[in-house]
Amino acid sequence: MACLDSAGAVVWARNLGVPDNDHGHSASLDIWRNLLLVQLDQALAEDEKSKLVALDCISGRTVWETTRPLACSWSSPVVISAAGQEQIIACGEPWVIAYNPANGAELWTARCLGGQVVPSPISVNGLVLAVSVDGKLAAIRPDGQGDVTQTHVAWTAEDGLPSICSPVCNGEFAWLLDSGGLMTCYDAADGKKVSERELDKSSRASPTLVNDLLLLLSDDGVLFILKAGTKYELVRRIELAEQCQASPAFQPGRMYLRTKNHLYCFGTADRQ
Repeated sequence: MACLDSAGAVVWARNLGVPDNDHGHSASLDIWRNLLLVQLDQALAEDEKSKLVALDCISGRTVWETTRPLACSWSSPVVISAAGQEQIIACGEPWVIAYNPANGAELWTARCLGGQVVPSPISVNGLVLAVSVDGKLAAIRPDGQGDVTQTHVAWTAEDGLPSICSPVCNGEFAWLLDSGGLMTCYDAADGKKVSERELDKSSRASPTLVNDLLLLLSDDGVLFILKAGTKYELVRRIELAEQCQASPAFQPGRMYLRTKNHLYCFGTADRQ
């Protein structure tokens, strides 16, 4: 792990060790205040190697470290604000676990995932949505303590579960995209399946929302821009003609897409 300044000079670097898992490390980083959050899930649960680590962004020193009672996963942690406090949500088979970002203390857990956990959780309308291909799509109320599996899981769903792509939700509807290109839409309030559509394109990039548009990116570089609704309403189709497995990134008025050999920026030409 390395920290670079805006000129590209190395500020600090640390070797956290090679993760003990089948596919290598995949979890993206997140930041809470001055802390850099690293989810290092690895090996088997009984090996007690999995951990969540918080590093000081400026110095790279370890501020706190929490052991996680689960096997290797490839999901990324996210920081949310819920139930009057900020929480780190981190997924791994079979648990969704919330932590206090100040010290790494465990807040609550929910047992609803299974198999290899890759998609990252999201938070919307007071619910945490977490999913794994061999588990469930679970909507969890993040205001509990301890094991909340029986008390705070608002609803679950089992169709169209993705193995890689993270879910996306606009508050009214939640969309899943599996690796084979099946898009499934759920009612975010009760988890009822609203619709599904086969795109006939494999995909590893997570779906994203921009205002009232749903963006889906296929492995072979086709960007589908859809109306964010229950029906398949194609607004535009962009052919990048190059392999693409990375999720888009955004700034105001800008969208960035990384393909195998290029970095694309989409936006208005007159924006400075």
